[in-house]
Amino acid sequence: MAQDLTVTADERTYLRELAKQYVEYANKPVMAQRAARWYDHNELRGEWPMVVFESWGVMGELTTFRCQSPLARELEQRMLSAMVHQDVIGDDTVISPVIPVNWQVGFTLFDTGTRSHRGTDTKGRQVGFHIDSVVDDFPAWLAGLKPSTYGVDREATLAQHAAVDDLLGDLVSVVRGNDSLKWFASPSASINFFMGMEAMLTEMMDHPAEMKELYRRITDDMIAFMRWQEREGLLTADNGNHYAGAGSYGFSRELKPGHPVRLNEKWLCLHSQETVGISPAMFEEFVYPSYARLAETAGLVYFGCCEPVHDIWDNCIGKLHGLRKVSVSPWCDEPRIGEATRAAGVIYSRKPRPNFVGVGTFDEPAFTEHVATTIRAARGGHLEFIYRDVYTFDGDKTKPGRAVRIIREQIEKLWK
Repeated sequence: MAQDLTVTADERTYLRELAKQYVEYANKPVMAQRAARWYDHNELRGEWPMVVFESWGVMGELTTFRCQSPLARELEQRMLSAMVHQDVIGDDTVISPVIPVNWQVGFTLFDTGTRSHRGTDTKGRQVGFHIDSVVDDFPAWLAGLKPSTYGVDREATLAQHAAVDDLLGDLVSVVRGNDSLKWFASPSASINFFMGMEAMLTEMMDHPAEMKELYRRITDDMIAFMRWQEREGLLTADNGNHYAGAGSYGFSRELKPGHPVRLNEKWLCLHSQETVGISPAMFEEFVYPSYARLAETAGLVYFGCCEPVHDIWDNCIGKLHGLRKVSVSPWCDEPRIGEATRAAGVIYSRKPRPNFVGVGTFDEPAFTEHVATTIRAARGGHLEFIYRDVYTFDGDKTKPGRAVRIIREQIEKLWK
């Protein structure tokens, strides 16, 4: 399907003015200072925890987007969101004077589709979904799977790059990017999208050999796709102001990407949220072998999202190749994982409870204690706060800025 790269005259004028402001923000001294702190932090030399409030789910409550054309809207959201984010939230997010245009890469696991349907909340947003299984007879379905398919639309990518460069290239650097692996490396998520979580867990008991084979085949195809991108020269560096996993950033002097970029010169984000219902022993038996293989391809690894990791740390997660950050979700035993990450030299990437700012009145005293508990658990190690999964401020736009302020106050009070 042909892509729409048209931009109206009014949108062009508006976006060029926006780009000038965007570059001004990027060139503020505070951005270089934050970047320097991120480099030190990710290399385990930082003195103070970093703080990020992920805002994409609530940006519509903080500003109004004007553009209607698809390309113009995409560019407006990138630039305007970053500036509003800095003005209103004021966390440690860095704005860089670049606009990436990503390779248009596609991957279809086993060349077969999945089915799901979305629900609508009281505000008309489709933020949740239900997975409709495409698997009736698991052993028969597994036996009939085809090889995965993948490819890149170079022509479309180059056309989009040229369009953005023509529009803004004299104001901001337009660079090639690739976010196809951003949330890619999760065999558990792939299985869940085929059959749903309940069937996924019961099939581990009913057909254990077949489930292990499915994990192996998914991992084989994921690695083949990643290696194909490496051979095709499609990988791009992610050792600067790039997404490293679950809301965190990848600033690193340890990763030294060459030309072309190799997988072992990049971050890889792994997660297995769908397997929280199995025991640590079953995780080690069924799931961990795939994740260990995937981690071996990377330079540095960020593990986790919403799943608790304390019970699978000793025999699994703590042994992953290149592990640098681990997500500490609201369901994690903080003292246990604090001790573990401190001993291992792994960054404790804390996800505060989103309901504090997403539901009702912001209970600042309770949130203060929530943050203090984390700092006490992680103290003596390496800590970052990554506030995620907020989809509304429930009418109070001051909440994220107040949350960031409280986190910083508690860091100043308790960290050293």
